[in-house]
Amino acid sequence: MGEVVIERFVDIDAEGGPIETFICHPERKGPWPAVIFYMDAPGIREELHDMARRIATVGYYVILPNLYYRQGRGITLSPECTVEGSSEFKRMFELMGTLSNELIVEDTAALL
Repeated sequence: MGEVVIERFVDIDAEGGPIETFICHPERKGPWPAVIFYMDAPGIREELHDMARRIATVGYYVILPNLYYRQGRGITLSPECTVEGSSEFKRMFELMGTLSNELIVEDTAALL
């Protein structure tokens, strides 16, 4: 059976600005191994928060950054982002185009 999880939202300073980050970990005293949980193309949503919580319940410190933070605070997409041809689908690809491997490496350094 999993543990009780403590969760919070924090801003982590990075070169591109503050990264909005969801963090969760077991309630009991650590240390815990860390997991950086990278979002997929549809971005931050409750399903990813739930996955992070599940990982935390088995003894991990989970860091879930919103990698679209450079485009503005609170960037999220609606479920329509998976409907090909929808405006949200187009927006998802525009947001994805703002990321690169180099930027993700830069963000990872800030998260660590």
